[in-house]
Amino acid sequence: MITRLHMGFLLLAGTLTFSCQNKPSGQEGVVVLEKHTLEKSEGKDCDKPDTLRFDCAVINLSWPGVKEGSAALQKSVTAWTDDYLISILALMAEEGSVPKSIDAAAKAYFAMHQEMAKEAPGSPMSSFMAESVDTVLLNDGRHLTLKIDGETYMGGAHGSPTAAIASFDVKTGKKLSWDDLITDKAAVQKLAEKKFRSERQDIFQPGEDGSPAFNFDDTFQFKLPDNYGLTAEGIYFSYLHYEVTPYALGRTDFVLTFEELGALMKKVQ
Repeated sequence: MITRLHMGFLLLAGTLTFSCQNKPSGQEGVVVLEKHTLEKSEGKDCDKPDTLRFDCAVINLSWPGVKEGSAALQKSVTAWTDDYLISILALMAEEGSVPKSIDAAAKAYFAMHQEMAKEAPGSPMSSFMAESVDTVLLNDGRHLTLKIDGETYMGGAHGSPTAAIASFDVKTGKKLSWDDLITDKAAVQKLAEKKFRSERQDIFQPGEDGSPAFNFDDTFQFKLPDNYGLTAEGIYFSYLHYEVTPYALGRTDFVLTFEELGALMKKVQ
């Protein structure tokens, strides 16, 4: 399943160029990162192939940590990764009862599976999975951009792909927002929609099977993505399933380069 994650989230952008004026200027010495993992399974048939499992919950998580860097950066990255991983393990948690740690979230995840296995024995609804893989998008000594791709399955027709992307100021640990990166969000949104349409020309025309062309509307309104980050080439945009298009149209990732952004890109110090 990890292979599916790797294959499913390839960068769609083509050849990238950038303006040296706006390119983040790196310093000597990049942040030293370390990989954390949590691999555990519980259930009666976890030894069987995926398609034959009806009573098994699997956790296979991988995420980054800061091994050598400022205390502020370590704290900020840890808070970000914990929030994301807890969110995918405690997907069904009620408001006010969300676990405070990854370990607690894992225990809640397995407890929820045990309950489902009792209610629906021998059913695909009793086959659970939560996994993640991580990627470093930028680590130049001044800024750090991390990406975690995850997927959960708790019965049903398909899994639920998720992701988290964040850029951090290496010195202060601050997580960079849109306001830290660009001068005009409305203008950048227009550029992003144009790039999105260019990258996904396939969905904006009728399908060969006669299915109608997609277009943004009141239900699926185009917006700046929830997941974005600074890279050496520009700003990485990641639109997940359901974010601006129906699930069936998949995920769309691309980069708006510094050249494309021009004066809309703030000079990142």
